[in-house]
Amino acid sequence: MDQNTLSAETSDYVTPAQAGRLLGVSKRTIHNWMMRGLFKAWQTEGGHYHIARTSINAILSKREAALAGQSTHKPTGKMSLLIVEDDEVLLSSYVEVFKNWQLPIDILTADNGFDGLILAGYHKPDMLLADLMTPLMDGFQMIRSIRRNSRLHHCSIVVITSLTAEKIAERGGLDANIPILHKPISFGQLRSIVEQQLDRS
Repeated sequence: MDQNTLSAETSDYVTPAQAGRLLGVSKRTIHNWMMRGLFKAWQTEGGHYHIARTSINAILSKREAALAGQSTHKPTGKMSLLIVEDDEVLLSSYVEVFKNWQLPIDILTADNGFDGLILAGYHKPDMLLADLMTPLMDGFQMIRSIRRNSRLHHCSIVVITSLTAEKIAERGGLDANIPILHKPISFGQLRSIVEQQLDRS
């Protein structure tokens, strides 16, 4: 079990602030997840929110499983690439294309923004290829969290999305230095970006 998992001796609930500290996300993100039904939560008569301890432990266990599933990844001298995409078919396509290119790249994958953020913090990839509309934590939140992490300043980010420029702006936008490729993407353009990153590595 993850070392941050709440023990049986603690209360049956945590506050949003406590949940945020345990999961490594902001209190605002916790509230968003509550509104989407990710946690079993309730409001007290005094207006305070409580989140079931079992809900937090379930998320921590999922995080542990995500890390364990790719913990054999070791530095190999290759560029490390993390792909975050919730469409299983599309994710498999990306992996297959990268393998066919036979470039010196180690590939990690996640199907939601939360696991993507955890894997990024654990493996510190050289490059992130991210969808913006992903479960648990969207790509906007994931990217902003990565940008705030000083250990990940080296990570080059590329966004692949079906959102229009207007929709992206409505969600707060992205850093100007983040390339945005719109679906369906040009794999030739993607390869050019990846090869530029390889040249810098």
